[in-house]
Amino acid sequence: MNIAQKIAWNTIVQGIGKVGMLFLSLLILWYITRYLGPEKFGVYNLIFVYLSFFNVLADLGLYTSTVREISKDKNRADEIINNSITFRVILSVIVIFAAIIFSFFLYGGENNSEIRYGIALVSITILFNLINTTMNAVFQANIKMGSVIISELSGRLVTLLLVVLIINSGGGLYQVLFVTAMGSLVTALLSIILVQRFINIRPTINLRYGFGLFRKSIPLALALLINIVYFKADTIIISLFRDNTEVGIYGLSYRLLEASLIFPTFFIGSLFPVITDYAINQPHKLKSFVQKAFDILVMASIPLMAGGIIISEYLIKAVAGDKFWGSVFAFQILIAASPLIFINGLFGNMIIAKNREKEALWLNILALLFNLSLNIIFIPIYGFITAAIVTLVSEIVIMFGAVYLIRKIYNFLPKMNIIPKVGVAAFIMACFISLLKYIEITKSFSIIMETLFFIFSGALVYIIILYFLRLINKETIQLLIKRQI
Repeated sequence: MNIAQKIAWNTIVQGIGKVGMLFLSLLILWYITRYLGPEKFGVYNLIFVYLSFFNVLADLGLYTSTVREISKDKNRADEIINNSITFRVILSVIVIFAAIIFSFFLYGGENNSEIRYGIALVSITILFNLINTTMNAVFQANIKMGSVIISELSGRLVTLLLVVLIINSGGGLYQVLFVTAMGSLVTALLSIILVQRFINIRPTINLRYGFGLFRKSIPLALALLINIVYFKADTIIISLFRDNTEVGIYGLSYRLLEASLIFPTFFIGSLFPVITDYAINQPHKLKSFVQKAFDILVMASIPLMAGGIIISEYLIKAVAGDKFWGSVFAFQILIAASPLIFINGLFGNMIIAKNREKEALWLNILALLFNLSLNIIFIPIYGFITAAIVTLVSEIVIMFGAVYLIRKIYNFLPKMNIIPKVGVAAFIMACFISLLKYIEITKSFSIIMETLFFIFSGALVYIIILYFLRLINKETIQLLIKRQI
């Protein structure tokens, strides 16, 4: 199996696995949101958003740097991983204590005690996540992402079973948080077991090499830290200036956006080792490869945006019920940013592949300052809707900067020829779903079945239109069957 076939096969495996992960994640969300309600779910969501900042601090860019280093020289995989895991475990322990201590400053007072105790309870997930992502670096570099799917699916399945058990026994917020942490533990343990096929895990400390890897990671670490603040600071700002109910309502809409980003995240992740290889060793292959990736992302993101806006009220009600009705408008705004997020993710990985993170820092800093300024000014006044609007506008700003950088670094940009045709197909799909809603063909269905009917019928119509517009043709199908890209 050649490299192109490996990439396509891994993408297919991830696609199937990610459907399962998405289903389990939504099912977990269905149980938790309905059981906790907007206010308690707001606390639950805030705790994990808060810890996400410290996950980045514990990583310091070592994950992506590790993948890049292994992709360059797989013969040194054992040395790279064993040094990386040692540094990351040490960092994670330090960061866990920092997360707990800082929570007393940010969320002091008796009214916030539930938040502080919850953070202390599940802060151990920082260590679990760091172990898991270290193992994932090996899978990604070897283009064996099926192992990631196995561990992630198992962790989510355990989480689901334990959440159902806790709910049936009448447990509270802390119990729900605890079983979520146990799911992360299962994922980490399975990753360690599965990675033994590729390397011999034996944590070691080579200070010279370790600090060398750390120095290479600093620009990327800064970019990742800026990125997490950019994406998550709005939730923290809402928690500081508004109530936990708003945190919960906005948190649901953002989680649904994140669920919709499962495909591009793993698709782009599969491409990263190849983009790195082509950018450094085989630049003549890069342009065609990037164009195909761009076209696939466009074909996936535009109908997601159109369909998400049309069925948002059904989706919110199906997942969380009537108590989260306020999430609808926020989700419509956020999902409108999905095509930008898809493409910005591809461009970001292309910049990293060329070791040009330093040149992207100005863009990240600009987007962060823009995002934070607007959120700090308007969230206290207008609430969570402001956060959704600012996210959309910020992605537009990032797109312009990323286009400039890609043109400068690679001296080419993907052609946009596919966008009008995809837009037509997505528009026809949206009209079809709107017609189904208008004639109330699904009024006898349950809300979940109604939502699924709209999703699958819309997807079918979209694929048919793509076929007639010759965006999906016999050659495309043959390429998928042969696992090529």
